[in-house]
Amino acid sequence: MDNHVHLILGAGRSGELSRFMMRVNLSYFSLYRDKYGYCGHFFQNRFGSNIVDSDTYLLHCGKYIELNPVRAKMVEAPEYYQYSSYPFYALGTGNPLVSPDPVYLALSATPEKRQALYALFVVDQSKVSSQKLREHRYIGSDTFIKSAEALWGFPNKRHPVGRPPKTGLARE
Repeated sequence: MDNHVHLILGAGRSGELSRFMMRVNLSYFSLYRDKYGYCGHFFQNRFGSNIVDSDTYLLHCGKYIELNPVRAKMVEAPEYYQYSSYPFYALGTGNPLVSPDPVYLALSATPEKRQALYALFVVDQSKVSSQKLREHRYIGSDTFIKSAEALWGFPNKRHPVGRPPKTGLARE
C-alpha cells in the first residue's frame, strides 16, 4: 500500500512483536532520513495487531491482505501488486522474502493443486473486513474470543483513539 503495510507475523513470546516492529520502524526511518534529509515525526500511528484464533481465520487475514490493493483500486488483480505474496502462493513465482505458510502447504500435496486452491480461495467473496481488523483485538470463533478476553483481561472491541466527544454540555 502507498501509506501503510500489512504483515502476518508470529511471535513466540510476549513483547517480541513490539520489539521487532520498533526495530523495523527505526531502521526504515534511519534509511529514509539519511537518503532524503528528512527530520521530524515519520509515522502517524503505532502498528496495530490482532490475535488470530486458527488456521482458517489466519487464511482469511491473508486473503484480506492480498485483496487490499485491489479494493484500493491500485491494481486490477492481486497478482499485479508488486509487494504481494499472491504471486508466490497462487502462481508459484519464487520470492526469497516469503516463507511458505504451513496452512498453505497443507492445502494439497502438489504445488499446482495448492496454487489453484489458494487462487480460488482468494477470489471467493467471504472475507474478514478492514473494520473488524481495526476495531477488534481477537479474530476467531465466539469461544476463542471469550477465552482470549478472560485470559488477557482486555475486551475484544478496542476503544476509539483520542478524547471522547463532548455530549450533554449545552448551556442555555
